Amino acid sequence: MKKYLNLFFMAIVTVCMLSLNSCSDDDGEVLSSDIVGTWKWDSFNTDETETFFGEQYIQFGSDGQYIEVGIDGFDSEGEVDIIRGQWKQSGNTITVSGNGVPTTTTEITELTDTDLTLVTLGIPMSYKRVADSEIEKYLN
Repeated sequence: MKKYLNLFFMAIVTVCMLSLNSCSDDDGEVLSSDIVGTWKWDSFNTDETETFFGEQYIQFGSDGQYIEVGIDGFDSEGEVDIIRGQWKQSGNTITVSGNGVPTTTTEITELTDTDLTLVTLGIPMSYKRVADSEIEKYLN
């Protein structure tokens, strides 16, 4: 059951990530370099209370590589799912694609040095910037 819940969550996140549009505070175009780095899922930004038992990281590499890591938090061992693909930016839209990853575009509604909000399928998801080492420990 927990594997199916984790896969369901990862599918939602992947679809959301593939619907990226970018906006900065001054309504200017977001530069690709602004989003490069590792981000940890923080919360859903909805009026409803949403709960996810686990952790999720996304990483936008300066070389166009995209990595998503989901850790199932239902047990102490925490099953880890890793998705790899590519990302590219065109204007204020980010497109993520790759082997086993459906091509998706996502809207960026907030991007600061520390905070990122992505809207996918109308669901805003907040991320906090973290050190690259936080995701790298799951990639070995």
